[in-house]
Amino acid sequence: MKSILLSLVLCSVLFACHNNSTKEDTHTTDYSVRDQAGNTEWLAIPNKSVGKITPDMTEANIIEVYGKEQVIHDSLHVGEGFFIQSTVVFPNTPNELRIAWEEEKTFEKIARIIVKKENAQWHTPNGLKIGTPLQKVIDLNGVPFNFWGFDWDYSGSVSSWEGGNFDGQGIGVRLSYGVDIQNLDRHAIEAVVGDQEVSSAEPILKDMQVRVSEMFFYFP
Repeated sequence: MKSILLSLVLCSVLFACHNNSTKEDTHTTDYSVRDQAGNTEWLAIPNKSVGKITPDMTEANIIEVYGKEQVIHDSLHVGEGFFIQSTVVFPNTPNELRIAWEEEKTFEKIARIIVKKENAQWHTPNGLKIGTPLQKVIDLNGVPFNFWGFDWDYSGSVSSWEGGNFDGQGIGVRLSYGVDIQNLDRHAIEAVVGDQEVSSAEPILKDMQVRVSEMFFYFP
């Protein structure tokens, strides 16, 4: 029973933003084909493209665009010992992309694209990237949001954008902290770790130096 419940949690973590992207979009965010600096090479436009990868692409199409030497297969850990087959673009480089495929449509229909390398250049038009501080994520979203508590398999993954600017935009993030929490208030820490939803407005998160450690991009 525990395994079944954890599997259901996994689905909600990985596909919350994807499911939200199917509802009517009430936001007015206008994503340009360029970011504020005019760069396009490492630009990820939620709901539209990640670099040269677009929603209708298969793995064969991606190989045509980036070259066979830049694309490999690898397993992807999705929590609780579960692995799925994935495609990796730019493997073993800071700009590595991991592509998870829709169930029963492996290599044919993209489910999500994951960016997680520390020095990745991938960014959205409004500046969201690996290493973005929590407060900037809140500012970009427009309102505080919820995420799963730290220090378990689904640690730091956004569970709801709470109707903010990122809601329904085909983007999710995973957060991590950058300090030794043993030195912080124990009761405050208990409110932000483990299998529970946490508000990004929790005061202790500022002391934890929380930032973006992964980005997830979904297509409609």
